[in-house]
Amino acid sequence: MKILLVNDFGYKEGGAEEYFFGLKKGLKQRGHQVLTVSSDHVPRDRKILTDFCIERSGHFFNIDSYFNRVNYLQFNNILNNIEPDIVHINNIFYLISPSMLFAVKNYKTVMTLHDYYIICMSDKTFPDEEICTYSLGSVCYEKGCVSRTDYIQGRIKRYIIDIGLKNVDLFISPSEYLKNEFRNNGIKNIKTLPNFYDFSEAESPQFRHSSNLLYIGRLAKQKGIDYLIKAMPDVLEKFPKAILEIAGTGPEEDHLKKLVRDLGIDKSVQFLGWIDGKMKDSVMRECYAVVLPSIWPENDPVIKYEAAFYGKAILASNVGGIAEFVKDGETGFLVPPKDSMALSNKIIYALSNPVVIEMIGKNLVEKCKTYKLDKYIDKLETLYGELLLQPKAQG
Repeated sequence: MKILLVNDFGYKEGGAEEYFFGLKKGLKQRGHQVLTVSSDHVPRDRKILTDFCIERSGHFFNIDSYFNRVNYLQFNNILNNIEPDIVHINNIFYLISPSMLFAVKNYKTVMTLHDYYIICMSDKTFPDEEICTYSLGSVCYEKGCVSRTDYIQGRIKRYIIDIGLKNVDLFISPSEYLKNEFRNNGIKNIKTLPNFYDFSEAESPQFRHSSNLLYIGRLAKQKGIDYLIKAMPDVLEKFPKAILEIAGTGPEEDHLKKLVRDLGIDKSVQFLGWIDGKMKDSVMRECYAVVLPSIWPENDPVIKYEAAFYGKAILASNVGGIAEFVKDGETGFLVPPKDSMALSNKIIYALSNPVVIEMIGKNLVEKCKTYKLDKYIDKLETLYGELLLQPKAQG
């Protein structure tokens, strides 16, 4: 098959990009012709890795992010030249625009859902940090998630998106939680297919007892890192040598560093910045457990697969799709979101019981075998094949 993969970012940035480039690798290994498209945006310290780039949106007072004629024409030209059997879209609403969806009207199209952007204006979390279970509507400004003006502008963009989504033949959701949220917002043609992780480049390390706790991810409010930091003083009373390593960058970085200073735990909390490659491998091998303290309903964070591969127990908030992977006491521990005391108690329990943590690590290593890239490609090829036999969705 000739497959065209599409994504906002053409460089390695987060979980969606891990998926995007991993998918390319897995499909090419099966002998498919795989080409990639992204926006032309790239930070100075990164490199675009896609085959084609189209102009990013967000100019002209952001009006062109609603429908970008240049995007449409550039992408349409790529489609006409390549004539793919399958177009597989990922995130396209942050740097490109919904216009991409209108260009695929004559092509069999799959879209993997990575987040809630299409059906929410605030990561499914209210300003008071309570999880939102409502459909997109007036509740968005009534609850203070956005202003009435921003809501109107957002609805206009999502109205355009809704029209374009009719050209998508199949949606793939990595979690049942995300699928149900989209179904509640009127999107029905969804299959659940948990994400993969490429475990082929290394071997799972042996368990080693340390006192290093690790968070890897974006430093954003919805990730709940402040609750993890606030849990550390109680942990340090019991385990003075415990270290919390925080890897990643984001808008909350300065606030989190100030919180660490205010709590007087500078020597026990280390900010590593954005890590990858050998450094990431080293940090994962050395840590005792991985902590996911999210306060929003995470979809399917890649870090949980990485933790499983390295045999690291996962301590996570009981929200969203995480609870579909982490089984309390078997593959990790679940705690209520926004509860620093519950989190500190669970960390203390974990540090006090290395035999339990080693057992959980072994369970995770076994579990992650079902999430290997080749197994994912098996399932995806089946979905592609079924799609090619069906009539094209009509927008």
